[in-house]
Amino acid sequence: VTTPISYLSATGTVAYSLAAGTAGQIKMLVCTVAASTPVGVLTPVASANDGYNTITFNAVGETATLLYTNSGWMILALGGTSAALAAGTGPVTA
Repeated sequence: VTTPISYLSATGTVAYSLAAGTAGQIKMLVCTVAASTPVGVLTPVASANDGYNTITFNAVGETATLLYTNSGWMILALGGTSAALAAGTGPVTA
């Protein structure tokens, strides 16, 4: 959580978590490895408070940029990846 950019390696099915940050903190996630039918699923702390539950990475170059607020991690931008809505009605794509 303390570094501004995290590089994700998704080989097969991988579960990632993102702990609470500090208000105003920006975090960028970049998928740099995607092999063996990759599915990297990120579950940020308190993300359901901000309208989504998870972000899925399955190709090299996919990105997510998040902002931490008092209620959790909010999505600022998605690049090629998708987020599952908290209501479960489908993905939000950038």
